[in-house]
Amino acid sequence: DKSQGVRFMKNSIGGEGATKLAQNESWKCFTKLDLSWNDIGDQGATGLAKNCSWTSPDILNLRENNTAFEGAVALGKNESWVRLAELILSKNTIGAKGARALGKFGVSGLIVKSIEDEGAVGLEENISWTKLEVLSLEVNGIGAKGAIRLDI
Repeated sequence: DKSQGVRFMKNSIGGEGATKLAQNESWKCFTKLDLSWNDIGDQGATGLAKNCSWTSPDILNLRENNTAFEGAVALGKNESWVRLAELILSKNTIGAKGARALGKFGVSGLIVKSIEDEGAVGLEENISWTKLEVLSLEVNGIGAKGAIRLDI
């Protein structure tokens, strides 16, 4: 079933739990993974990013997990999530530098918060988002400079 989803939201699994989940190699057909509100932090995001066996997720929801720059960099480097169309990182603290890192490494889709102009410039520099259908930038502090760079 292509609509298969794995939902662990609001379970307090933490960074160690997310890292252990990422070691599961039997989940090959899920299309949605929701780990929102689990306080996975950079440790959990980095653990997830190291997974190379999951090639089918379209949506990865990591909303409100205390993930910062280090986690964003690790997520951006994952090359096995080839179908990923939406990465939800809203209400984390990746900031402008994290958004720039994600832009640099070519994440397929992105919903973040508080990236401001510097982050928008980083996103604009991404040339590998060939599957991007939606880029949600609500409440991100993007000013004139960022809007001009994004051509919006």
